[in-house]
Amino acid sequence: SVRRGTSRWGGVGSGAMPGCLAGFLGVGGGFIRMPALIYALGVPTTVAVGTDLFEIILSSAAGAFFYAVEGRVDFAAVGWMLLGAIPGSLLGASATRYVHGRLIRLYFAVTVLCAAVAIGLKQVAIGFGMPILGGWATVLLFGSAGGLTALVLLRYSVALLRVAQSQRRPAPRTVRSPFDDR
Repeated sequence: SVRRGTSRWGGVGSGAMPGCLAGFLGVGGGFIRMPALIYALGVPTTVAVGTDLFEIILSSAAGAFFYAVEGRVDFAAVGWMLLGAIPGSLLGASATRYVHGRLIRLYFAVTVLCAAVAIGLKQVAIGFGMPILGGWATVLLFGSAGGLTALVLLRYSVALLRVAQSQRRPAPRTVRSPFDDR
């Protein structure tokens, strides 16, 4: 599914940079890898999402192993987060069947933008000793993520209702012609 004529080294670079950032910052690297897969390598959006998630399995495992060996993993927090992350991931993956690629790219852009603004606000709050600004940064980050999640779930629900309605409608009756068996 990679566009013809695209350098395989572009794929290596698209993985190396986010991999380094994932190990250093504790992020998945998708904010770099997703646009690279879509725009540099020509991978369709829904395939890019799956490709990115599958790649994260191995690269995250390597970084997580390193941190665990050094005793820098809170396994209780991991367990609690997985209780929400696993069903959320399954639901999100299922929703990509009903949400167009351009809308997924828009949600992705808004999420990255809101995260960047929230992180910037948090740093300003720390630098100037303004705890109220840090609180607003948290509200922005979780509010935007929650709002976008609700929007995706709403679109998914509407799509599922449409599918269910189309399956309930009886098939149109056709009149058979005596010439049909020819």
